[in-house]
Amino acid sequence: MFWFLYVIFSIIACHLIAVNWKDKYLHIMTILLLLMLTPTQIELASTGLAPSIFTFIYNVILERDLSLRALRPLAISLPLGVLILFTFLFLKNKFFQK
Repeated sequence: MFWFLYVIFSIIACHLIAVNWKDKYLHIMTILLLLMLTPTQIELASTGLAPSIFTFIYNVILERDLSLRALRPLAISLPLGVLILFTFLFLKNKFFQK
């Protein structure tokens, strides 16, 4: 239930932020969603998941633990998402020219 609500509110927040840049809406929306929705393990021994960027900020600020372990999933999902986005835009421009 928590993840369902988190995903819904993340989509709404990303939309409200990205709507300010109408010409780059798809780019900004995709990157923000990737940043906010990429999960990571909370602890090594647990199976619980939490958003990666917020787990990293929590570890740095409250636990004083400067470990990049929480950002590892972002190192995979962010470049992959950007690559898929630009491939989609390239194919869209190539096949659906005005």
